[in-house]
Amino acid sequence: MSSTLAHFFSQLLYRLGRPLWRQATFVVFMAALSVVSIHIVGRPHDQMVHYLLCWALDIYVLALCVDAFPRRIRRWLQVLLFLAAYTLSAVEVFLFLRSNLLVSPTVLTLMAETSGEESSEFLSGMVRSNAFWQTVGIYAPMLALHLAVSCGWLRRAVSGWRRLCAHKSASSATPAPQSAPSVPSRGLRRGATAVAVALVVTAAPHWWEEKQALWQFVTNCQSRDAERVPEAHFFAPHYRLLQALHLVRMSQSEIETLKTAALRLPQTDHATTGPLAPTRGVGRV
Repeated sequence: MSSTLAHFFSQLLYRLGRPLWRQATFVVFMAALSVVSIHIVGRPHDQMVHYLLCWALDIYVLALCVDAFPRRIRRWLQVLLFLAAYTLSAVEVFLFLRSNLLVSPTVLTLMAETSGEESSEFLSGMVRSNAFWQTVGIYAPMLALHLAVSCGWLRRAVSGWRRLCAHKSASSATPAPQSAPSVPSRGLRRGATAVAVALVVTAAPHWWEEKQALWQFVTNCQSRDAERVPEAHFFAPHYRLLQALHLVRMSQSEIETLKTAALRLPQTDHATTGPLAPTRGVGRV
């Protein structure tokens, strides 16, 4: 019985720490995008430790879900997630640098009501703006480094440089050392497990509190109730996008409900019931 429990807990700890070293690139660059967004946008304003723990556990849970898929599906899932994360973060940073705006219902409504001609004018003005090139200067190096790490270009370059240095320093009779396969050591796996357990234990209460507030917001059916949820709960770009989409959807639904109710009202004939309509018995001598 004790050996079974020990095996169960060892497997549980192994699976808790595995996403941190198997999906290390995913975790590091997701965290880098989060740091860039926090530094430039300045959100959240207060309780920074609370929201950083929630953000870190969000990234860990996402890495845990990605790691559960087969390798072939996992690659495409990582591409889709990073494409969405880079796009959303870059768009919000550009909006903040250009107009001091964040992702909000106002921004989504303006985008939906923009015509094709207005969109072309906006794009031409965007390319000529300093905010656009500042955004490109922030995210282009990060994306290039991400591609170099993900595709193995950086690892092959470092390995080739090491072999070249070893070949130059070694004598002709000594063969150049071969690069070892990139298998994480036992110490690295144990360190990743310790970090994962500490993160889950520390951040889980804060994370659960935030998820309850978000669930309350999503399940609200009227905009006046949803707007009472504090803005601090939407501390990340994807949460602000969720807030904007939900508020826009609710406002459109309420407008359609009002239109339907207005059409069901009884139609009155102003020609016979208006204030100027003649009344029987009035005006006779």
